[in-house]
Amino acid sequence: MSTRQYIGALGAVVLSVTAFAGVSDVVKSSGIKGGIIVHLDCNDGKETAKLRINNNMTVQGLDTSRKDIDAARKYLAWQGLYGKVTANLFDSKKLPYADDLVNIIVSESATQVPESEILRVLCPLGTAFINGKKIVKPWPKEIDDWGHFLHGPDNNAVSSDSQVAPPKHLRWDAGPRWSRSHETDMSMTAMVSANGKLFYLIDDGPIGIHETPVKGERRLPDKSSLVARDAFNGLVLWKRPVPDWGTRSFKSDRLKWNAQNLMFSSPAMLPRRLVASGDRLYVTLGFNAPLSELDAVTGQTLRTFDGTADTQEILLADRTVCLHIRNAEKVSSVAALDLTDGKVKWQHKAGRISPVTLGVSGNKAAYFNGDELVVLNAADGSELWRAAVASGPAPVKDIAH
Repeated sequence: MSTRQYIGALGAVVLSVTAFAGVSDVVKSSGIKGGIIVHLDCNDGKETAKLRINNNMTVQGLDTSRKDIDAARKYLAWQGLYGKVTANLFDSKKLPYADDLVNIIVSESATQVPESEILRVLCPLGTAFINGKKIVKPWPKEIDDWGHFLHGPDNNAVSSDSQVAPPKHLRWDAGPRWSRSHETDMSMTAMVSANGKLFYLIDDGPIGIHETPVKGERRLPDKSSLVARDAFNGLVLWKRPVPDWGTRSFKSDRLKWNAQNLMFSSPAMLPRRLVASGDRLYVTLGFNAPLSELDAVTGQTLRTFDGTADTQEILLADRTVCLHIRNAEKVSSVAALDLTDGKVKWQHKAGRISPVTLGVSGNKAAYFNGDELVVLNAADGSELWRAAVASGPAPVKDIAH
């Protein structure tokens, strides 16, 4: 469809684009499934309306003519689109947006907006289609992903991101405004980020209601979901329910769990149930569920891996997923899954593993079992060595208050 012409002075990749049947084809060709789209020189808004190809798109048309903007607004309102598709005046050169906010910019003809201004408002990996030319804003080397609970599989919670600094303003704000009651397990159980997307598991159940468990079980329902948002503008890209998640599911025979824990605690392993890497997401879609691989762009399940039921923690190192699995007898093991063929290549029976201690770095995997630090060969799961900790045994706690 496109051939590379040159790398622009500002680092953008510029491509020549063959003719499209319509503006909606331009959006589809970008591969972007949701976000903010800006239409330059929108005229009467009829072509602008076509840019919203799904419910995850928010579109704004810009024009220098008050007459055209009024006509566009009337048309969009008549179509029942106004709100998700809007129209506004601009001065033909300055775009009314914050830096790194917009996913797609479209102009069927030449524009007076400088390329530097287009690149300013485009988010990294965002795309502009200007008069037959496709411009892709590259991913800055200064921005790092945070794909695991503790950044990476080595449990070293330090990012290489050099753009991180003290906050100066609020970039975007999204609901829910409040989490559930303090007497309920935490609403946000896991969050990671990769490729400009934010992923999290959240309980959208009833909020602000004090409910003491009756006979050890809550009456109000859990309503958990896995959500993807654009990290630069906060728009929801997709959302899918996770029904087997929450207090009723956490009351599992895999945990040392009682009514008091049900009221004030959550399983300590929950933040380790979600890992993002590139355009893939690895998650358990239920508390005792096996590992699933999702398309990070659409949220669709691509694979569910055999032999991974009761996964408690997920670590991704290159093309190998290292798992902490605990069965119904509360016996923990470490398993390594090869993503190339989707098969478990080795499994090490650990007996006990303290939550959030399993780590992988280079050719080694390690965990703490309450008494000893155990180190494995990451290639085949064989034990390399173990050593008692100087401070003595520590209890293996399944819950976090």
